[in-house]
Amino acid sequence: MAFTHRRAGVLVWVGVLLVAAVGVPVAGAVPSVSSGDANGIVPQRGGTSPANNTSIQQEDPEAVDASGNVSELQNWFSGRLTRTVVNCSEGLTVGEYDACNRSDGDYPEWLDGYVNVTRESDSGNNRTEAFERTRENQTEYASKVRRFRNTVEAYNDARNESDTQRARRLARRAQTLATGVNRTSGNLTRNYGAIANGTGRDLTPATRTTRTVSHNVTTTAASLSIEQFRNTTITARGADRVISFSDPLRVTGRVAAVNGTGLADRTVGVRVDGRLRGTTTTNATGAYRLTYRPTRAPLDTDRATLQYLPRNRSVYSGNETTVPIDIRQVEPTLRATGGSNAVSYDGLVTVDGSLAVGGIGAAGMPVAVSVDGEELRFEDGTRARTASNGGFRLSARLPKGVNDGRRSVRVSLPLDDRALARDNVSIPITVRSTPTALSVDATQTSVNGSNVSGPVVRVTGRLTTDGGQAVRNESVALAVNDTTTTTVTTDGNGSYDANVSVPESAFAGSTGTVPVTVGARYAGVDTSLEASIVRTTLRIDVPAQPTPTVLAEFLAFLAEHPWYVGVPVVVLVLGLGYAVARMWGGSGSEEEATTTGPAAEDGSSTGETAADWGSLLDAANHQLFTGDRAGAVATAYAATRRKLRDDLGLGGSYTHWEFLDAARNAVDDRRGAALGRLTELYERAAFSPYDLPEGTASTALDDAEAVTGDGSDEHTGE
Repeated sequence: MAFTHRRAGVLVWVGVLLVAAVGVPVAGAVPSVSSGDANGIVPQRGGTSPANNTSIQQEDPEAVDASGNVSELQNWFSGRLTRTVVNCSEGLTVGEYDACNRSDGDYPEWLDGYVNVTRESDSGNNRTEAFERTRENQTEYASKVRRFRNTVEAYNDARNESDTQRARRLARRAQTLATGVNRTSGNLTRNYGAIANGTGRDLTPATRTTRTVSHNVTTTAASLSIEQFRNTTITARGADRVISFSDPLRVTGRVAAVNGTGLADRTVGVRVDGRLRGTTTTNATGAYRLTYRPTRAPLDTDRATLQYLPRNRSVYSGNETTVPIDIRQVEPTLRATGGSNAVSYDGLVTVDGSLAVGGIGAAGMPVAVSVDGEELRFEDGTRARTASNGGFRLSARLPKGVNDGRRSVRVSLPLDDRALARDNVSIPITVRSTPTALSVDATQTSVNGSNVSGPVVRVTGRLTTDGGQAVRNESVALAVNDTTTTTVTTDGNGSYDANVSVPESAFAGSTGTVPVTVGARYAGVDTSLEASIVRTTLRIDVPAQPTPTVLAEFLAFLAEHPWYVGVPVVVLVLGLGYAVARMWGGSGSEEEATTTGPAAEDGSSTGETAADWGSLLDAANHQLFTGDRAGAVATAYAATRRKLRDDLGLGGSYTHWEFLDAARNAVDDRRGAALGRLTELYERAAFSPYDLPEGTASTALDDAEAVTGDGSDEHTGE
């Protein structure tokens, strides 16, 4: 008696009734759909909103539907971040610093969540940078306020102990800290405003408490100054308002006590753009003369501050005044020499140079040095900076991200709209390729693997240069019998360590001891390091693994979960009775032939099993590992097209672009985007005369797995 599709459909319904009788699957289980049932299922875009959603902002973010409630998640995270900011500001008013410290773990986690969800939302509501700056400034603000209060407490102790010198020194420190508190307070209130304007959150309490704390700090510092110091005056007069590096600011003035007595041998500084740019000393009558050449100052700077900077033990208080300025930009001359005729990975690249205007060296300017887009810096991560004479020198090691061949060392000033204009020069350099050495060692760690995998092999090794130097943070592809199974990243020692499940194709139909080849491959893409590949042979033990029947799996489930058997058995009995009646009744003919779906572009039918497209994906991985990039992309595309054709019922003849249009309307946005990228890469692989980069081919396989759902044990190849 022929087994028809209709009777197969009846058995499917029997399975559904079995599931209903047993109950809801355990948490975390994902129901699977066979390839034969897939034609009746069309994935829907997005998701349905819950009927009652009045308290969505109070939900745990993991419980919110990720496909349809991005804005709710954004609100949830912004609400938590805002509450943390307000709690910290309110805690500072009463000296409760733990209110800020307690959020050190939560705030970064919530900020990461906010960053992730705002990538999918309207950019107009994105206040990621404002939240980041707020946290940085609030942490700095809390630290300065705490230091100020501790300093005032120490000052009071010194004063009570009649330690005049220590009290005066602490009062001076409190004044400096108060200036920093007020400066950070201004930045912080601007951050609050940016968050409020972008999210609609009410940060008025945080703004109010921050201003209250800053006012108290200012008042306290002023009282300490009155107690310990005598007032002073300072005057300043600029020779010309319009200044530049070539025509510097020249200021004259005088520092005196309140009674008019000039203060000799006192330090006067000029502060521009919040930074001290130079100092001078008063003469016997308290007069001073100061010259300032702008270099890094922004062009919109409109005034310079002249400050009397008293010593810590001085009985006089500091004072300041300003003069108006208008900075004009000038073109500097940047020179650079050095480099090397030939250098390889991790070799030293040394650059010497100078920066000057009209023969006068420009001091304190940062200099950016890069090769092939990779910036070179000192070991501590800092850039080169010009000395007092305008000279600079940088010695740094060549990073691996620089390709071999003729390259250029680019030296530039990395600042815009400053007193000195941007400039850059280039030095030729030759980068030699560096051979690499790759090792691999494999040992079997498990015979059965997990309940769904085959034997497990531990693969270890190390990637180095031919000279033995460790190559860090590089990807190494691991394969069994030339089928790529995973990719690992080398650590700081160049080592890698991974557990690899042996694919079924390596031991299918075998028991006992089976030889397999374990390989490791480093592609050396976008680097001066050369590619390398290594293989080793391993004999693995394979036990007899008969495929369990559906009934056996079901009975095993009931044995482990006996509490699922009970009243639902009634539903099971009724369902089985109905199924038997349908199967052996008059609803179908024994001679009914098995039907097939519409023919695909390659002449195959939709009756093919998941093993067809799954085997194609395995073949694509094999092609990628052996270096056939174009072939890997084409095979991955064929597997994806076959899977979607069967799942979505897309019969008929389509070009690859027509197939994309037809399939994109039936899958979700994520799979549709992946299919679009894969189609473009397939066209390149099929019609371009140029070879594909390995990274591009690897991306195509990732997209194919994203579309088919492979990579989550959806197909087994059985």
